[in-house]
Amino acid sequence: GFMVNNSALLLTLTGIKNRKLVGAPNPYWRLLKTSTSKAIGHLFTAYSDWFEYYWKRKSKPVWPTTEN
Repeated sequence: GFMVNNSALLLTLTGIKNRKLVGAPNPYWRLLKTSTSKAIGHLFTAYSDWFEYYWKRKSKPVWPTTEN
């Protein structure tokens, strides 16, 4: 998924086909932080907490760096 400007969350689920992870074609859910849904609020918190946790660990980058 993707968080956009801490205001929208785009989430999808992957599938498995022939014992391999399939990332496409899967639809995304577009969730807005302005929603009053407690479930959507929880997803925003869980998503940002996950990135914060891994950012602080620094043991393994979440995405590749541009350094060669």
